[in-house]
Amino acid sequence: MYVADAEERLAEIGKWRQGGALLDIGCAAGFFLDCARREKWDVQGVEPDADLAQYAQKTLELEVRVCDFMDSRYPDNSFDVVTANNIICHVRHPDQFFKEVGRILKPGGLFFMHTGTNAELSRKKDAEFLGEHWGTPDHLFHFSEQLLHDYLVRNGFAVKRWRAFRYWNCFTPSPT
Repeated sequence: MYVADAEERLAEIGKWRQGGALLDIGCAAGFFLDCARREKWDVQGVEPDADLAQYAQKTLELEVRVCDFMDSRYPDNSFDVVTANNIICHVRHPDQFFKEVGRILKPGGLFFMHTGTNAELSRKKDAEFLGEHWGTPDHLFHFSEQLLHDYLVRNGFAVKRWRAFRYWNCFTPSPT
């Protein structure tokens, strides 16, 4: 399942970018990064859960920083692509998060993310069946499409594509 999901994400990203430096925020055990590396991406990850990060580091031999993304201190203009899969609902300060993503992206870089929106709250029973917890402390926000769009635009991103496909959304920064 993880590999199929990773390949699906990479195929979507491939419509916008072919190779380069890719950072996966909240990379968990690194399965997405491992697939991206096989597709010739130069990959890095950041993961706050030390056990998951250790698996990515030791078993998959990936470069993963063990910390919160907001504490990761990547240099400006470091990445061609930044991904954040099912992360934004856990972020305490979305504006700061999006500003930091924009700072580390190279000019014209791609920010690719997916998340559920508040429209999926009606599917809460399905999510709980899969082990997803919809309230705090796990989920701090449930975004509507409009609210998420507003956060992105306010923080310098131009929404190039919004795709309702199993909660996938794709964004790129505004030209500056």
